[in-house]
Parts: sequence; C-alpha cells; structure tokens
Amino acid sequence: MEAQRQGKVEQLLVEEILAGQLRSEADPEVPLYLALSQQIRAISARVRIDDLVFPGDASPEETIALLRSWSEEETEEDEDAESWEDVLRSIDAHRTSYRKLFPDLEEPA
Repeated sequence: MEAQRQGKVEQLLVEEILAGQLRSEADPEVPLYLALSQQIRAISARVRIDDLVFPGDASPEETIALLRSWSEEETEEDEDAESWEDVLRSIDAHRTSYRKLFPDLEEPA
C-alpha cells in the first residue's frame, strides 16, 4: 500500500514536470500540436529537398555488387541457424507435459 502511494506521488510529479516542458512558451492556451506545426512549417520553409539528398560516390554496378554481397552473407548465416522446425521440436522435447504441441513434426525413430 505504501509503495503504491509513493508511486502515485512520483507519477504526479513527473506528469507536472512533463506538462510544464511541453507547454508552449509563447501562448499557454495554444495546444502543443499547433505550436509544433508552426515550428515544423518554419523548418520546412528553410530546408530544400536537395539538402536532404546525398549522391553516392559509387557506380550503380558497385552498389548492386554490395547488395548482392549482403544477400550472400545473410544466406550463409541462415544455413548455420536452426530451422523453425528444429525450434518447434525443441519446444516439444522440453515440455513438462507428455502431450506434444506439434505432433506432425516428430522425427521418425
């Protein structure tokens, strides 16, 4: 009971602090989403789309080769990993109940 009471006081304190930080300084009656939208409009007026696009130094062929190497690395990692069926078999093997969750995956003896 005491822990709950302390938790409520701390929660109210945090809410009060956050509400104070989120309040618009210009006009406390203006909702936060309106204040933010004005800030976003001001930023978007200064930023051009060209400022956000960075051309790469690599040729398209080099980029394709890099993507293919990533794909090959992922394939190699997958070969070493357990299959989903192995995971399900392991779950069945370590259950405390005799009843299997995945009887269709039983390995033939």
